[in-house]
Amino acid sequence: MEFLIDYNQFKKSKLQPIIQDVLKINYDKAFDIGKKHCNLLSTWGIITDLEVYEETYEDFYKTLLIKNICNKEGYLYLDKPEIFKELCIECKITKYESIPYDLDFNQRFQIAINNKSHFMAGKSFPDNRNIILYDTSSRPFGTELMEALKKTDRIYWIKKYEEVGKC
Repeated sequence: MEFLIDYNQFKKSKLQPIIQDVLKINYDKAFDIGKKHCNLLSTWGIITDLEVYEETYEDFYKTLLIKNICNKEGYLYLDKPEIFKELCIECKITKYESIPYDLDFNQRFQIAINNKSHFMAGKSFPDNRNIILYDTSSRPFGTELMEALKKTDRIYWIKKYEEVGKC
């Protein structure tokens, strides 16, 4: 999921030109809209890293807009299982209240913090019993989850995504 470093929501990155192109708007508007794309970006990052989805972020965003699955800010209207069904992706999702104790190598996670106001992608590396964070916001990229969280951050849930297959 290291590729997510190129899609920062709060710095100039690949994200803003994609939003500009899809919505046909100027850079400043695209920059503001991109600040809200954390759920969409982390979801795309996870399914791309699992290799169950092979399209670009631009195509992912366009598809969800066309199918009325999200709005321009990236807020989702459907739950992930329904979205995956629309995209012909089969993924098992397991929800945890905190870091799971049964980490295996190379598992993918989405982490919701602060009452679901921010979403991040993560990957497990059990040799250190932690999840490595791939945040498209301001937290340190590629750092252990508990080290990367700010003192005021509170984990709302952690969801593990497992590849089942494609339709």
